[in-house]
Amino acid sequence: MRAEYDAVRAEHAAVIAASTDRQQRRSSFDGIRLAAVEAQRRLLIEWRRQGRIEDDVYHRLEEELDRAEVIRDWARA
Repeated sequence: MRAEYDAVRAEHAAVIAASTDRQQRRSSFDGIRLAAVEAQRRLLIEWRRQGRIEDDVYHRLEEELDRAEVIRDWARA
């Protein structure tokens, strides 16, 4: 899964590097989107701890959140 995350991150970085207008790549909604991803991750971890979701479901959703965090990593750069 880490290799897949790294590949998605590298692909995203290439797209960002190709863009000519850095301001256009960011929006006022980035902070909201990032806060939502963090909240979803906290909830997902809590549900797993409580046994409300199975491990396979947890890992699939975790992977989706990992991909969403690629955007967070870029926004902090």
